[in-house]
Amino acid sequence: MKFHSFPNYESVSQKAAQLIIALIQTKPDVLICIATGNSPKRTYELLSEYEKKHLGFFRNISIIQLDEWIGLSEKDESSCAHFIQHQIITPLAIQSKNVFFFNGKTEKPKIEIEKANQFLDNKGKIDLCILGMGKNGHLGFNEPASEFSRRTHLVSLEKETQNHSMVGGLEFKPQFGITLGMEDILNSEKVILIATGEGKKKVFKQFSAQKIDPKIPVSALWGHKDVICMIDESAF
Repeated sequence: MKFHSFPNYESVSQKAAQLIIALIQTKPDVLICIATGNSPKRTYELLSEYEKKHLGFFRNISIIQLDEWIGLSEKDESSCAHFIQHQIITPLAIQSKNVFFFNGKTEKPKIEIEKANQFLDNKGKIDLCILGMGKNGHLGFNEPASEFSRRTHLVSLEKETQNHSMVGGLEFKPQFGITLGMEDILNSEKVILIATGEGKKKVFKQFSAQKIDPKIPVSALWGHKDVICMIDESAF
């Protein structure tokens, strides 16, 4: 694992965007797993700025959504799909045929799980997984558990996750989420892990102990061959 520390959020985002652009330059049809939230948001904005200067640069990439709140549709502004559509898909002009979204309003999560697995199996393994680090150590909605998850699955969300800023202002509090599994994440070729803000100090200290423990899901990344952890000074 490679660690890169930066003085602030902007410099983390600038470097992350540069790495993503460099990867696409070598493989234009790259498959990227997209996390949502504040940590990678500025990185996505910088990619959008790059597209404006280099029209069509992202045309052939594929996107798979990391996770989604059960009960929210892509039209809900608090959904992960809405975030990805407006931060990634539309500004980067990515072809809809190359995008996988979970249907958070589904009454049959098993079907969404099968669709995600099929999309991945058809595309092959993820080339780049962009991840944030949850305050309780979760990756996507892979919550602390007694063992690591495998592939896409339905999750009962912890209270802390239910109060995430994305859904904090909603009267409806999602109690379940759907997420790619740890096996899917660990099978990816490369991971960029972004950890920013004072709220990540505790979990980053736990992560830094280098002990792989399913109670701290992010610790599984110590077993991955190619992880770049990018952190600003406020998070450690």
